[in-house]
Amino acid sequence: MKCIKPLLACCLALALVAQPLYAAIVFGGRATNGTLDNSGTNKNPAPFNLGSYTGQHGGFLGTAISPTHYITATHVGSGGNNGFFIYNDGGPNPIQYPVLQVATFNDLAIWRIDGPQTFTHWIHVYSGNNETNLPLVTMGNGTTRGDPVNTPSTSNLAGWQWGGTGTLRSWGTNTVNSIVNPGLIGTFEGDYLYFTFNRILDGNGNLMNPDGAVLSGGDSGGPTFILDPNDNQWKLAGINSLVDQVSQTPNGSGFAAALFDARGFYDGENLITGNDPVPLGSYATRISSRIDWVNSIAAVPEPGSIALVIGLAASGMGYGVYRRRQSKRLEDALV
Repeated sequence: MKCIKPLLACCLALALVAQPLYAAIVFGGRATNGTLDNSGTNKNPAPFNLGSYTGQHGGFLGTAISPTHYITATHVGSGGNNGFFIYNDGGPNPIQYPVLQVATFNDLAIWRIDGPQTFTHWIHVYSGNNETNLPLVTMGNGTTRGDPVNTPSTSNLAGWQWGGTGTLRSWGTNTVNSIVNPGLIGTFEGDYLYFTFNRILDGNGNLMNPDGAVLSGGDSGGPTFILDPNDNQWKLAGINSLVDQVSQTPNGSGFAAALFDARGFYDGENLITGNDPVPLGSYATRISSRIDWVNSIAAVPEPGSIALVIGLAASGMGYGVYRRRQSKRLEDALV
């Protein structure tokens, strides 16, 4: 098997731009009215009203999980939130809630309202143990889709570079490939939901999954929702933390790119080869394996608003954390 390093999904040293941009890089891309525009980002509202459960934790996202709590990633810290969570609470207008952090566990951080206000709109967290192969919707505040990247020494499209940063959220779809434990240390210990940037074509070479997504720098703290087969409701299953990254030379620096085929790049020392495309993947800190901790802090009641039934940084300059893992040898980067 190949081995890829995970990189933090919070922020890399990316050039900032004046205008707001989007995140969650996708194969297609949609305009604000939902029509396909091949921009690489989905600018329209997330499906099934899932975006209504997210608010701004500074330059990152948080997701409301009780009348007084929301959850995000530990490694983003305050995200530059200045002590406030900006959340619409299911309505048309943003509300500024004073908040403080109450607990962290691995790369999950729970914050609560600091005062008498409450949320009326929140989402259930997933408490089962069968996320693998379930459809998902993920959201973040990461980068745009940048310039095309070809497979080295060929003219075959392999993906795109990460583009500019911004603070407007974007969404994408995927399927949970597996539950993995990359063996990271400290904040990043434990298991993750892992999903790969597979490009799906029909027999005529037409793209079948324009909303297929991979995380990029700035997407940390954003939610990954899954469709629970037990009640056909969308639930919060993970918090975005890491994304695979490769290098262009043996033992070279990380290459900030969303690749659906990493062949010809390096997983550290080794050239990535094979007969089939090798897609990079994304990691969301798994909530179900930490559900007792979540419930001990947030005491989640039945939500006042349920996710619809079936029917999908501080724009900061920052750091990347790299560590080899032993299962899938590409490179993982903190998102």
